[in-house]
Amino acid sequence: MREQQHLLEGQALVQKTLLGYQQKQLELQAEQINTHDIWKQFFHVGSDGLLQYNMGNEVNGGKGTLTLLQQLNQMSGAEQLSYIKNLGYSYVTNDGEQLDGEDLISQFFEEAQAQIDKYDELRDTVESTDEALSKLESSINEIEQEIRDNQKELEEIIYNTLVEAWEKQISQLQEQTDMLREANEAYVNGLNDALNKERNQYSQNKSISDRQQLQRQLSLLRRSGGSASQIASLEEQLNSALKEEYFSHQQETIDSIKEANDKQLDALNKQITLQQETLDFQKENGVLWTKVYEVLSQSDGKIMEFLIQNSSEFIQASALAQADMLNEEWAKRIGIYKANSEEGFEPYVQKANQMFATEAWNSAEGPQKQSMFNALDVASQKALQDYFASAFANEMLRNGGDEAAAYEVARQDMYQKLYQAYNQMKNIQNTTLDAIRNISQPNVAPKDNTAGTGGGSGSNAGGGSKDNSNSSKKQ
Repeated sequence: MREQQHLLEGQALVQKTLLGYQQKQLELQAEQINTHDIWKQFFHVGSDGLLQYNMGNEVNGGKGTLTLLQQLNQMSGAEQLSYIKNLGYSYVTNDGEQLDGEDLISQFFEEAQAQIDKYDELRDTVESTDEALSKLESSINEIEQEIRDNQKELEEIIYNTLVEAWEKQISQLQEQTDMLREANEAYVNGLNDALNKERNQYSQNKSISDRQQLQRQLSLLRRSGGSASQIASLEEQLNSALKEEYFSHQQETIDSIKEANDKQLDALNKQITLQQETLDFQKENGVLWTKVYEVLSQSDGKIMEFLIQNSSEFIQASALAQADMLNEEWAKRIGIYKANSEEGFEPYVQKANQMFATEAWNSAEGPQKQSMFNALDVASQKALQDYFASAFANEMLRNGGDEAAAYEVARQDMYQKLYQAYNQMKNIQNTTLDAIRNISQPNVAPKDNTAGTGGGSGSNAGGGSKDNSNSSKKQ
């Protein structure tokens, strides 16, 4: 894209230089008309740049140009000649012949029309060049906008992928927390169930044991008549205390496990909350964009790797869709971004601008070309420098960083545009000098013998011995 933009900038440079000199020429022609002793009585160039016939006013006795032309058409040849001479009009050919009679009348109207035609032609030329320049600048802006749009879209892709990756991390933490909660609950419930079963078993065993023990005690007492009851009572009390201590200890262990599990779950929940709050803050305050640019500052491969690993859209897509995303969307966008962003194009532009004063003229043609460059106006010089920098940057991206080769290509490219701009300037300067010469020598015909006091050539502007009914359409 930058290469295409550079080519358009070269064309714009030529048009801009041409437009500047054409405008100067148009201004000179307007000044020639507005200051000419004769032509300013009939027509003028207004502040809007339009050439118009004069309206009636105190200066011309209330008679506008159209009225004067109408009167001239109604005059005889002798009256027309007298009127023209009274205006101060005369004409001398290159052969030294001073025109008179019908020849002078005819020349007067031809020259008047030539002034009008020349101005209109110059104005049309300026408008045409300005239109061409506007189209070129519009195309350049479109490319620039396309570059910006591509960067915005790539940034959005990176941004959304970062958010997805963060949300995925939060989701994984939540899933981990939920699974741990379920596992802990199942474990604690299992321990409680086992303990309850053990209690129940103990109760059942105790009932059987108590019955059997009573039977034995009864049998013993029957045989011995001793204090076995006392011994049995002590044994029962001791056994009961041991069992209660055992169950109490087991319950405390289960409660401790549950408490530890609850603390772990609480820590995970706090981590999830913190992660979500951090993500929300970074989104709301634009902090996340710094991470976007961190990703974009990496190599093409690293950016691609980041997208592949973190984009849910890519992960969920089919193999064919993934290939399209890799080659048609991501690779293309990353390539355009790297080639046209500050990471690629702009640093080379800055380097070329810094070295312009030396490297632009570091060639066998350098001194001659620099002299031509210095003869141009400031705007053209700036445009040529920008063109040189753009050419250098494009070549650096194209050739892989060979500065010497890039400078040489940029120089020769710029020299061509410089030559065109310089020749345009000289041509217009020569035309301007001819116009000035015509103003300073109003009664001498130019070399082409086609004009008199104002220079130029064309059809009749008014009456006379010829058919002059069709004057200029400007009013």
